[in-house]
Amino acid sequence: MQERGIRRRRYGKLLGTIAASFAAALVVGSPGVSVSDPDKLCNNMSRACIIEIAQTYLDARTDNRVRPFQRVAKDVIRWENGLVTADEGSDIVGPAGSGPSQTLFAHDFDRVWVDGSEAIFFWIIDVKDTAGGPFTRTVHLAERFLVERGVECEYGPEPCITEIEVMFCTGNFPLEPALPDPTGVPAGGRFLCNRAG
Repeated sequence: MQERGIRRRRYGKLLGTIAASFAAALVVGSPGVSVSDPDKLCNNMSRACIIEIAQTYLDARTDNRVRPFQRVAKDVIRWENGLVTADEGSDIVGPAGSGPSQTLFAHDFDRVWVDGSEAIFFWIIDVKDTAGGPFTRTVHLAERFLVERGVECEYGPEPCITEIEVMFCTGNFPLEPALPDPTGVPAGGRFLCNRAG
């Protein structure tokens, strides 16, 4: 158990470094965001590269500037709660938008497991109904990515994401924790995502 905690902290540091590197690679221009040097993007099947590639998709969920830079395959397939919601990259990648969302705030990207060419993230989006308003809901997501070589990518070099599978639920309570309280069921009998205790 202690070893798992140490590994988790290491992954958290690694993801922080990757996120900082990705952010540093973005240059805000007048029409939107561009990447300064796409030739420097990772292009192997290392654990760090698989995480970095998947992170391009996750970042675009709450920051419209990076939508064009998602490293998805042209024939990527995405399932959301068991339904196919995309079967090609153009369904996912779009033009750069105005910037970070004012109502969606992502975190907890350090809970990631990599096995071979697959990465699974457990992460959170805190939701506001209006910009500047209070937090009203929490979305808990479990997201699986298959990263493969030998495919044509919408952006950047191969490898890129060929499968995305997300299971999520939305709790109608703000700022729910990523993990349940170890002392028991929270007050009110609810246990994440508005489930009864």
